[in-house]
Amino acid sequence: MAAELGTLVRGYTERLRYRNKDKIWDGMYEAAEADPASLVWNAGGADEDITSFFRARFGDPGGGGGRRARVLEIGCGLGHDSLRLAHLGHDVTCAEISPASVRMLPELREALTVVIWNIERDPLEALGGGGAWDAVLMRSVLLHVSADFKGFVLARIRELLRPGTGVFVDKEYDMEGSAEWASDFNRGADSDRRMRVGPDFMVPRGELEALFEAAGFASVSVSESWFKMHDGQQGPAALLFVAENGQREPGDG
Repeated sequence: MAAELGTLVRGYTERLRYRNKDKIWDGMYEAAEADPASLVWNAGGADEDITSFFRARFGDPGGGGGRRARVLEIGCGLGHDSLRLAHLGHDVTCAEISPASVRMLPELREALTVVIWNIERDPLEALGGGGAWDAVLMRSVLLHVSADFKGFVLARIRELLRPGTGVFVDKEYDMEGSAEWASDFNRGADSDRRMRVGPDFMVPRGELEALFEAAGFASVSVSESWFKMHDGQQGPAALLFVAENGQREPGDG
């Protein structure tokens, strides 16, 4: 009984601590306004794994040789990936929790639709409702989501996708493959090596795969990769998840 009570108290404390994530992220971006390169997760450009996937999946719509996809990036940050996909010819919308982040790159707001939106609490209607997106993209976002909401968030993403054909592309840190980087993912990491904006940063691959399966995606492929740092050097190990939106119901084998 005491152990269960302790778990409940810790869970409540963590949810209380991270419920104002928008203000926390705003503070981090505002502190780095004069030097965006100081943001450890800012590679200074688009992620090549993500760009390559969209080229392979949808071709080159900007050059007349592919299909123009309706793409939603959740947690776009400075918007490098969204801008690259728009340049390729896709119809891209950015959903971001932090107003400060999207202010740092004026061309993002000028070129794309940007919606200030929190995936853990804001209605899907703010993004046009469910079933509207050919692809949803996230990069280094899911691990910042509180444990109680990870499954909920993945289910919401599946709901946003077009039935049967939509795809979710998610690139996350491979915590087991990058233990040596744990204290450097964010310069605000606490003494327990947990991100201050997310209490569950240390989530192993197996648990992430189980969460995708429980959300009801028809199939999920995982490939190993890495993140590039702002200076172009190889950074932490990464996992690229590609989840197809089929008709399998959550919990089915």
